[in-house]
Amino acid sequence: ILFDWSGTISDDRPPVYESHVRMCQYYGIPAEKTLEEWSANSYGIPRDYHKRGVTDSTEEIWDLYKKIFLEVLAQGIRPTIFPDSLEVLKNLKAKGKKLVVISSHPKKHLKEEADVYGLSAYFDEIIGSIPTNKATEITATYKRFGIHPDHTVYIGDMISDVLAAHEAGVRPIAVTRGYHSAEKLIPHKPFKLWANLLPAKDEL
Repeated sequence: ILFDWSGTISDDRPPVYESHVRMCQYYGIPAEKTLEEWSANSYGIPRDYHKRGVTDSTEEIWDLYKKIFLEVLAQGIRPTIFPDSLEVLKNLKAKGKKLVVISSHPKKHLKEEADVYGLSAYFDEIIGSIPTNKATEITATYKRFGIHPDHTVYIGDMISDVLAAHEAGVRPIAVTRGYHSAEKLIPHKPFKLWANLLPAKDEL
C-alpha cells in the first residue's frame, strides 16, 4: 500500500499555502487570496508556477520551494496529522501489509514529520523529494518488494496522484479531504474514492 503524504496522511495545507504566497511574492505573480481558493486551483509544484509564466527550471523552483517551506515551518506554521492516520496505519501494519510513502515533499521533512507524529515505525520506506511524475518511483517500489502491480494501490489526494498510479499500472485510490475535490478527481477514474482513510481498514 503506497501513500502520498501531503493531503493524504498529513494536513499540511496551511504551511504549503503560506509557502505558495511567498513563492508568488518572489516571482511577482498574484497569489490566491484564501487557502480554499488556492487548493481548488493547484496542480502541484512546479506546474503551478510554470503555468503562470515562471521560466525557472523545475529544479530551481523546487530548490526555492524547499527553502521557503522550511522557513515557514521554522516560524511556527506547522502541519497536523489527519485524525484517522495513526489508527489506519496500525491496522494495516497488523495485517502484514507493506506500507510505503512516495511523496514530492522534501525527504528530510517527511521523516521528521513522521517521527513527530509517531508514524515512522509503520512504514517500510519513506521516499520523498520526487520532483516530477511519481509513476517511475511507484513502479520501482512494487518491483523492489516483489509485489505484483495488481496487488498494489497508491492512495493520494490529487489528480497527479491518480494519473501516476494509472501510468504505473497500480490501482489509484483518491481521498477527497486534501487538495482536490471529488468533482476534480472523478473524471480521472480512481479505483475508489474515499472521504478519508478509514475504509482502508476493511477494504485493503
